[in-house]
Amino acid sequence: MIHLVTVLAAIGLLSCLAIGATVREVVRDGYRAIPTDPRRAPRRSPGTEDRSQMRRRVIQLLLGLPLFGVGTALTVEAGLGLDPWTVLAQGISLHTGIGVGWVTNLLGVLVLLAWIPLRQKPGLGTVLNILIVGTALQVALDALPPMEGVWWRIAGLLGGIVLVGLASGLYIGAQFGTGPRDGLMTGLHRRLGWPVWGARATVELTVLALGWLLGGTVGWGTLAFAVLIGPCVDLALRLLDTRRPAPSPTGPMTATA
Repeated sequence: MIHLVTVLAAIGLLSCLAIGATVREVVRDGYRAIPTDPRRAPRRSPGTEDRSQMRRRVIQLLLGLPLFGVGTALTVEAGLGLDPWTVLAQGISLHTGIGVGWVTNLLGVLVLLAWIPLRQKPGLGTVLNILIVGTALQVALDALPPMEGVWWRIAGLLGGIVLVGLASGLYIGAQFGTGPRDGLMTGLHRRLGWPVWGARATVELTVLALGWLLGGTVGWGTLAFAVLIGPCVDLALRLLDTRRPAPSPTGPMTATA
């Protein structure tokens, strides 16, 4: 137990240092071009971001990450099958006694370490993903009542998938950096030349197999998650991606490449 507390304390310290560095970088880059006197404001270039846009991005990030954890908790409580990384987290939880949410946070840190040889650079969203998603998952698991009856469990699974899709659109659309797991896949793509789908399939199938061997819940809900999460995230990003131009008062605006 003493060793576990020491490891958790070290992870917390490193995470705080990383958050401090990334927050300073985001604030510096996000507000560098914003003048204090609007009468002296230079002409705004297409890449300049105003305060309202930055505020929207921060709100999306801080809303999306805990919602992701709550949506995942619904799928865990449904007990019909989980996404690969949660299967692994649940399997480790069964053998260690550590809550699924806390294991999710620890896995995020371990995955982030794998970014180092891949030369991936974390963003603010990456660090907060590690700290918030698993914490929200654990809090939600402790608060949710048991789901009794097959229809309640199906509703919990489908509701969790939809909520995870919405949450993904919120935090990915905020453009503060990928989550640690997505960054691992894009890093493998960039450094090793693997196709993105190949990197994702290799990583997630490996994680799923390990989690299943450890006793994590694999079922038709796992397949439902794999089939439905893509369309849910795609729809959410169409509405919430902050890189998309705002509609023109006179009609729709066409995005340029």
